[in-house]
Amino acid sequence: MKFGFCLPTFSFPDLDFETAGRVRQLATRAEALGYDALWVPEHLLTARGLYGTAWLSPLEAVSFAAGATSRIKLATGGTDNHIVLLDVSSFGLTGRQAESALLDAGVVTNRNSVPQDPNGAWYTSGIRLGTPALTTRGFGHDEFDRVAELVIDVLANTTPRLTKDGKQSKANYTLADGVAERTKAASAEMLDKYPLYPGLEL
Repeated sequence: MKFGFCLPTFSFPDLDFETAGRVRQLATRAEALGYDALWVPEHLLTARGLYGTAWLSPLEAVSFAAGATSRIKLATGGTDNHIVLLDVSSFGLTGRQAESALLDAGVVTNRNSVPQDPNGAWYTSGIRLGTPALTTRGFGHDEFDRVAELVIDVLANTTPRLTKDGKQSKANYTLADGVAERTKAASAEMLDKYPLYPGLEL
C-alpha cells in the first residue's frame, strides 16, 4: 500500500507555510515517515484574505520539495526565480538535442548542464526555461500547463540518430513527422489570444 502527503501551497497568518524552507521541512519529514509520494493541489480556492494572501504555485511547491528529498527530482531543486532547469535524460536525449528539437517546433529554450552532468557543458543533459516572455503576455496556470504539454510532446517524439559506428549521437536527432507543425500551430493559437501589445496594430 502506498501513502502520500499533500503539501500546502497557501499560508496561514500564524504558520509560515509559504516559505521554501517550510515546504522543504514538511517534505523531508514526510519522507522520513515513509510516505511514498508528495502531492500538491492543482487548484485551491478560498475567500481572499481568509487564510492570508501568500501563495505558492504547484510548480514552486513541488520543486522545493524535490530539492529536499531523494525520491523525486526536479533538476533545479527549487524555483526561487523565474528559471526552471529540466533534466531531459529520461527522454534519452541530450540537452543539445532537446534544445534543437524544441527550436524546430518553435519553442525557444537553452541547453544547460545539470549537477554532475555526464554529457559535459557542451552537449549537456538539461534545458533551461524562463517564464518572463509568457507572463508578460498574460499567461497563467492553464496556459503554462499547455506549454508543458507541448514541450513534453516534442521531447517524447524526438529520438537520437546513430553515428557511423552505431552509437547514439549526442547531437543529431529525428523529430517525428508532424510534431513541429502541430506544436507551432498550437503555440500560434495561444499567442494570438495574448498579443504582446494589445490594441496596437502592426
